[in-house]
Amino acid sequence: MNPAILPGSLWDLAIVHQQVVLNILGGSQMRIAVRDLGHETVPVGGRNIPARHCKITGDLERDLWLDARSALARVQFAGKDGSSIVDELK
Repeated sequence: MNPAILPGSLWDLAIVHQQVVLNILGGSQMRIAVRDLGHETVPVGGRNIPARHCKITGDLERDLWLDARSALARVQFAGKDGSSIVDELK
């Protein structure tokens, strides 16, 4: 195992520059691809903000929106039941 592998957590946004991350639940390696989908305006905390949309695919599936400071502003992913789960930072 690569000792420099990052956890597959969104707390460290260096994840958007990775191809392999560590599964924080089981300890296995997860292969991912990250695409920059450009700038969008998204609702966060009751207001619309400009943000950069990044899509993570592969063994981890997440849509991330980063604010003007490149801080995580919004996350969206599918729940086990297929529902859409959205977390907005306020």
